[in-house]
Amino acid sequence: MKCELLTIDEFSKSVLQPAMEALARAMAKSPPIERLFIRRQTYCSLLKVGITSIDVLAEMSAADLLKIKGFGPVALKELREATDGIYTEFSALAERLDANDYR
Repeated sequence: MKCELLTIDEFSKSVLQPAMEALARAMAKSPPIERLFIRRQTYCSLLKVGITSIDVLAEMSAADLLKIKGFGPVALKELREATDGIYTEFSALAERLDANDYR
């Protein structure tokens, strides 16, 4: 079995460029939580449990979010306010969070 080494240009065109394009497409489909105007503590609490995109966040209930260490009623209210009326997916999340009793 013979292995051939790729030049930097070949590697860039055949491996790196398609991977970067796939990553860009995935990020465009699912906005990152960095787009939300939330406190650093709230952001870090979400990040520590692997919540990095709005799509993942939208799948969680208020009860699930409140189980996250460092994420309490104030953070939940902040998240609801940050998602209210910005984009369609954010608004849907805000409505779901608002429908749950988190006080």
